[in-house]
Amino acid sequence: MRSLREELQFLEKTNYNRVLENRIKILNYFIMTILVIGVNIDLFGQQIPLYQQYFYTPFVYNPAFTGFGTDANVYLLHRAQWLDIPGKPVTTAVTFDAPIKPKKIGLGLSLYNDQTDFNDRIGAYGAFAYNVKINDNQNLLFGLSAGFLENRIDFSKIIVKDVNDPALFTSYQKKKALDGTFGLAYTWKDLKFGVAVPQIFASSFEYSGNNARTYYQLSRHYMVSLEYDVFVNSERTISLTPLFLVRYLPEAPMQFDANLIFNWRNIAFLAASYRSDYAIGVNARVKINKRISVGYTYDIITSSIKKHSGISHEVLIGYSFSGGAVDESELQDRIDSLNNELSKTDAELDERYNEIIANADSLFEAGDYLGAKIEYEKGLALKPDEQYPSDKIAEIDRMMESKYQDLIARADALFKSRDYKGAKNIYEEALKYRPDDEYATDRITKIDKIIYLFEKRYNSLISTADSLFMAKKYKLAREKYSQALKFKPDSKYPADMISMIESNITGGDIRMTKSSDFLDEYGNQAKKGFYVVMASFKNKDNSDRMKAQKNYKSVFNKVRGFHYVYIKRHEAYDLAKDQLINKARKEATDSWIYILR
Repeated sequence: MRSLREELQFLEKTNYNRVLENRIKILNYFIMTILVIGVNIDLFGQQIPLYQQYFYTPFVYNPAFTGFGTDANVYLLHRAQWLDIPGKPVTTAVTFDAPIKPKKIGLGLSLYNDQTDFNDRIGAYGAFAYNVKINDNQNLLFGLSAGFLENRIDFSKIIVKDVNDPALFTSYQKKKALDGTFGLAYTWKDLKFGVAVPQIFASSFEYSGNNARTYYQLSRHYMVSLEYDVFVNSERTISLTPLFLVRYLPEAPMQFDANLIFNWRNIAFLAASYRSDYAIGVNARVKINKRISVGYTYDIITSSIKKHSGISHEVLIGYSFSGGAVDESELQDRIDSLNNELSKTDAELDERYNEIIANADSLFEAGDYLGAKIEYEKGLALKPDEQYPSDKIAEIDRMMESKYQDLIARADALFKSRDYKGAKNIYEEALKYRPDDEYATDRITKIDKIIYLFEKRYNSLISTADSLFMAKKYKLAREKYSQALKFKPDSKYPADMISMIESNITGGDIRMTKSSDFLDEYGNQAKKGFYVVMASFKNKDNSDRMKAQKNYKSVFNKVRGFHYVYIKRHEAYDLAKDQLINKARKEATDSWIYILR
């Protein structure tokens, strides 16, 4: 048996706020008992049932949303709260709502039982909603639910020290009163805003017995909601919806909910909720088939009673029927709206088609047949029945085939003459006219292999020729340079070296060495090329002095330890030779060309 004080502590821990006005003066602990007896409020003194999955059945809080969708829905909700506390709150509800005239009139019915320890309530309500259409995107909805609420208190379950006290109520009493909710909502595209006033009649219950009388008053509540559907795909089948709900009762602190609901094709739903100073809720709902859905919510208690309360959860089972009938005027409005949209779409389609065809014609006239074909294909995709783009595509195909055959003939001729680079360029151009052509692709592959082998052979011959040149075996070097030219006829370097060997009019030695033996003025390896050298010095000071006087540059041979002062480095022998003859030799008759390889 619990003492009255223990009973009071129990009620405080579970955050019950029951209000009864006792008009007789009895002992303090009896007065407190009467004060806490009444309707269970889950949070901040609210007297209306607490639902966690109200975003699936919004008309339970705001009747303006009754029959808001296109289907008729039946839902069974069962909520068990604070399972570790004896006398825990348990709520069971059955709801039904349907559009009688879609987007015009909705009707609904709800029944619920809300039980907490020695107090339970049964409510039965009918709901009506009416939609005033402002324009195609905006609506104003009015709703009213009305019914009866029966409030039951079993005074015999209250545990007291003196059971013979004449001021105590000891019987089971149940009282009925008229109850209702007024709702108002505004919608704009995917935005929904609602205001509701539950318990609008502010009815009261009278309890009496043993020459005592007390009253329980239903207080008006005020609720405001705001939600917005954010669609994440163009088909508008996947959405993310933030939903906020504020509850206000003049005798209690304000409370708010913040929800985020993910909807995947109206088949699967995930939601996360935060209820201020109470709990974080996690919800999942799935449609088993087109009609039946199942949802579950688990609350993670965050308030001060979390150590004593245990878990809270809620189960939802839903069944959907076909939507209400569409009246003729609304059907005609839909048809007219669709026709208008189609007319707009056709006009936009024509405009886009004409732009594409005009661009295609311009490309065709400019000789860009590939680009023109792509544009004609775009136009044909927009209007498959149009003959003009089909004819132009066929014409371009004939022209492209002729162009392809001509290019292949030219490429084959170059291939036979061993102009492999030229042949490759023409084969690649032919692929533009027939991208998947196997013949041209195979030829390009063969050419790449030939060029690779030629390049490898060319580099080997040049390396050998340079070594012979540095050894002053000019005749043998010339032969190797000549052989290298056969593998790369357009290469200038071996041709320059042959010219130098055959007509050495520069005088003096023709010198060549490895570029890896030399460092530039910054300490980096010297670049390859033809250097017009004015003088060489063992002493760096002498080299620097000459550089400063003439604004020349220098390289350093780290193997021999000499500094070479030069006018300029050239990529080609002819340029170096011209500078040597026309400038260097006029200043120093013993100047020369140093080739770094």
